[in-house]
Amino acid sequence: MSKRIRALRADAWDFYPAILQAQHVPPSPLPRLVLYTLMILFGVLLVWATFGRLDIVAVAQGKLVPQTFLKVVQPAEAGVVKDILVKEGDAVNAGQVLMRMDTSVSTADRKVLDKDFQLKALQLRRIDAELKGVAIARRTTDDAALFAQVESQHRAHRQAYQDAIDSERAALAKPQSDLRSAIEIESKLKQTLPIFREQEKGWDQLAKEGFAGKLMALAVTTAQRVPALPNVPTMVESGYPQFVSSSWQGIFVPAGTPDRIVRKLYSSFAQVLKEPEIRFRFDESSTRVAISESPEEFARFIGAETVRWGELVKRSGATSD
Repeated sequence: MSKRIRALRADAWDFYPAILQAQHVPPSPLPRLVLYTLMILFGVLLVWATFGRLDIVAVAQGKLVPQTFLKVVQPAEAGVVKDILVKEGDAVNAGQVLMRMDTSVSTADRKVLDKDFQLKALQLRRIDAELKGVAIARRTTDDAALFAQVESQHRAHRQAYQDAIDSERAALAKPQSDLRSAIEIESKLKQTLPIFREQEKGWDQLAKEGFAGKLMALAVTTAQRVPALPNVPTMVESGYPQFVSSSWQGIFVPAGTPDRIVRKLYSSFAQVLKEPEIRFRFDESSTRVAISESPEEFARFIGAETVRWGELVKRSGATSD
């Protein structure tokens, strides 16, 4: 023994106690026991995987959602579980009822879907009726409340459509009226143009002979002929019934003047304007005297003139600038 120890190298002395312990002390049985246990468990699992069977607790249509080592079965339709008829670990047979669902929820959902479907069908029928321009007809299977709702929409849409058509027709009527008026004026001008040309030739001849000037009065715009130009027709007589325009004067008093004073002034001015000498002076200046029947009539005349000239200004687009 001593010889062997002397034969070892110097660095082997560091491991000498451990070598002696390994040679004389037996190993611990715990690692071997753990190894044998694992081998036995692996063998059991292998045998169970080969010959074992899994008891099916519940079967239902749906999809499997893996969560860790569990299999969660989700039904094809959502609902509320009312009663569970099996317990964990129970063996079940084919066709056995495992749980009862609360049908009130699915029934309510079905009613909502049925109502929505009926509403969509009624909306389609309403659109078809609007396109054809007829009233929507009710069927025996239609829900009364839904049909009343859709029928109200149908009437509202028809009324809006009719209002739009009436608006467009009214907008079209004005240009058509203006066109007819323009055609009538053009026709009258075509009829009077030869006469005016003949008059032009005659006046040209008279002007060359020194019997007339170069200007000729064709018509006056007053409602009646002017005394100073008795041979000159009015625009109304020339074929333009709406072409009446003349200046006028009136006598006004401040607002709030007592009625008796207004009546007195009216009576006095009317009496003066009827004097022959006064009328003669007005006739010399080609001014026609028109006495209103009463102050109220003169007020109505002013109102009518205001409306007439106001519409003309609006149509012409004239401004005060």
